[in-house]
Amino acid sequence: MLRVFSLLLLLTLLANAATNQQLLQQADKHLKSRSKSNQFKAYDAYKQLYINALVEGNEQVCYDCLKGIVASGRKLRIDVSQYAKKLEKFKQGTPQGKKEVKKKKISPKKKTTKKKIKVTGQKRLESIQWNKGDLVLSFDSRLNAKGINYFTILDKRKRRFRYVFEIHGVQTKKHTIKHKEIKRIRLAQYNPNTLRLVIESSKTIPISFKRD
Repeated sequence: MLRVFSLLLLLTLLANAATNQQLLQQADKHLKSRSKSNQFKAYDAYKQLYINALVEGNEQVCYDCLKGIVASGRKLRIDVSQYAKKLEKFKQGTPQGKKEVKKKKISPKKKTTKKKIKVTGQKRLESIQWNKGDLVLSFDSRLNAKGINYFTILDKRKRRFRYVFEIHGVQTKKHTIKHKEIKRIRLAQYNPNTLRLVIESSKTIPISFKRD
């Protein structure tokens, strides 16, 4: 039974590796496209693969995805400074992206003291509502300017215009947003640290935003 389990586990790992490579190749292809829509697909795929690779502990895929996120993000003019810093750490470390650290021997006579680490809470979304034509998202603490990414995906041929906001924060409950003149508004937890707000319309609409 143990042999069968080991064989199945090996086959599963090989299948996952093949899938990751296929998705990476597809994302690389979209990245080389001149279409903003395809470039966005590449950016989206790299980020999703990066999260999966972190969970699986696949450092090579993490490294490849970070390169893709930075490249596609810069093409789309998205702030990817955080990912660029992570990529730089990979480059400075060992081939696996980790720096080798020598363990220090601690003398039994010496006492070690644990430093208190201050943990900063996430920006939590408390409410979302319309106020005289403005869509107002209220958080429990002030948002950082670098914590908001905004970009558009405009497809005139299909008459599909999407305005996308990525906000560094979390939501604790589901929010439903509707507007009679807008086709669709979606708000979802894109990843553990990012909320994604997508406003989709069949025509172009003037959009601006500010932190207050």
